[in-house]
Amino acid sequence: MNRLGTLKGFLQEGVLIFGLIFLVQVLPLPAQTYILESEPGIPPGVTVLEQNHQIRIREVGVVPVKPDILYLLMKVTSERGQLSQAMEENRKNVTAFMDALKKLGIQESAIRLKNFVVLPVEGGPGYSFSRNLVIGLEGLAARPAEEITQLVAKVQDLGAQYGSDCITCIGSG
Repeated sequence: MNRLGTLKGFLQEGVLIFGLIFLVQVLPLPAQTYILESEPGIPPGVTVLEQNHQIRIREVGVVPVKPDILYLLMKVTSERGQLSQAMEENRKNVTAFMDALKKLGIQESAIRLKNFVVLPVEGGPGYSFSRNLVIGLEGLAARPAEEITQLVAKVQDLGAQYGSDCITCIGSG
């Protein structure tokens, strides 16, 4: 009997035909790029990629939004004759510094302990142990610039009391 005459043959042919049609439908076409800069109503820098049905916009712009959070990176350093002593002193200083930051109104969740660095003390016996903290100052959009400047200065002063010799602004958002 002919393969098309049986249900099994028909299903096999049907699946085969459907499979071929399906493959033809999903095979990617060669990438085509259209620059729509000259069309009315389309801004310059818009590109349409037909291959993946994507629209890419390559343009530079300015968003006039005041940042609401400022991230500060501070390093607390302790030096002692033995590494264990430097680590213990640093732990106490970092804990006291974090407590002082909380008294300033900075939430504990906005303070993150990051990496640490161990180095021999330059020119003498002993070790230097440093711990980095990232402090997020939140809610800045509602504050005047003068108040933000004063808060950053207070954080820096507190850091100096607990062994921090540097402050770096690492970003805002």
